[in-house]
Amino acid sequence: MVVKNLSINTPLFKATPSEYGMQITFDIPRKDLEPEPLSNDQCVALSMDILGAFSKRIIESLKRRQEACVAKLVKNMGSAFVQEYGAQIFFKEGKRLCTFNISSYQVMNECIDMLQNSQFREILEHPQVFVFADQMLKALLNDPEQNHEDAGGFKYSQLVSLLCEIHMYHA
Repeated sequence: MVVKNLSINTPLFKATPSEYGMQITFDIPRKDLEPEPLSNDQCVALSMDILGAFSKRIIESLKRRQEACVAKLVKNMGSAFVQEYGAQIFFKEGKRLCTFNISSYQVMNECIDMLQNSQFREILEHPQVFVFADQMLKALLNDPEQNHEDAGGFKYSQLVSLLCEIHMYHA
């Protein structure tokens, strides 16, 4: 496929009739990548910067998630029971069976501590980094005070993409 440079006089789309209907084509200008793709160290540094820019918001969301989980458990304590190994507490909320995962709650505490101490590299290098990413995503997405504003020169979508990529890559 040959890509042409577009000029102001070049039509963006070209429509050609075909046996199936209409075929639409368009040219995409070619551009060499500048600068070079990021090195691994640069990717880690960028990831740390993104976490740092949104750390206050992540901490607040994690705390609200913890409070909501505990409140739901306390409210339904009368129907609660523990599985054999005690990793989860089950309870009924209406007709639904819900869980309070003790290890997830502990991960949220650990994540909050690390974010408060600006230990972004430690989060990224932690053997369970995907669990941190999972809890941060859940906290941000379930936060009743969702704030999708950009921070520190980064877009909120960059934070969500980073957490999704960590989760998918390490899970």
